[in-house]
Amino acid sequence: MIYNGKTKKFVLWFHLELKDRGYAAARVGVAVSDTPAGPYRYLRSGRVNPEIYPQNMAEEVRNKTWNIKDSDPWWTPEWNKAVDEGLFALRDLQDGQMSRDMTLFVDDDGKAYHIYASEENLTLQVAELTDDYQSHSGKYIRIFPGGHNEAPAIFKHEGVYWMITSGCTGWEPNKARMFSAPSIWGRGSNIRIRLWARERRSLSVDKVRLSFPCRRINLFLWPIFGSRIV
Repeated sequence: MIYNGKTKKFVLWFHLELKDRGYAAARVGVAVSDTPAGPYRYLRSGRVNPEIYPQNMAEEVRNKTWNIKDSDPWWTPEWNKAVDEGLFALRDLQDGQMSRDMTLFVDDDGKAYHIYASEENLTLQVAELTDDYQSHSGKYIRIFPGGHNEAPAIFKHEGVYWMITSGCTGWEPNKARMFSAPSIWGRGSNIRIRLWARERRSLSVDKVRLSFPCRRINLFLWPIFGSRIV
């Protein structure tokens, strides 16, 4: 949930799955309210940016095909290379990109972004929102292809963007990962260059099995009127 100062609306984005479809729909829903406590008015749900290529996907890859079937084994060298180049992003191009674990981020200039696990939870994507925060602008990128990251959390400190994620191990614990970049779009001004860098001084240290030894928790922190609601 984020607040839009221009429209005076609280905008809620959420992972939505369709009834009797299991975990296959991978849609994102949007609702708005005048107060953080609701009631919320449901607007729509759908996949992300249908028929739009990621801005950091190379031109020579956009029309590429691979001799890989859905039934083929994962994690082979050929499969890894295809995922890195955009196998699943291109598969989902017409209907839109998958969106599962996700977060929202509002930058200092008021621009808002939707960051979400996509491409069968193998690749994160960063998508810019419209000025009212209620739709996607059509501008998005892929980050950490094949990295199997979920539960992204992003913040900005002294001009550097930091992202902490979880590995995709279901309910089993795993080590957190930390990444950084000088821009929301990655390194440098050319967003077609591979972006975001793995922090070697991160939480993901070989000797550490867990990032935080506790049972499963959900924590929501919302700053409002000088106080915080947890």
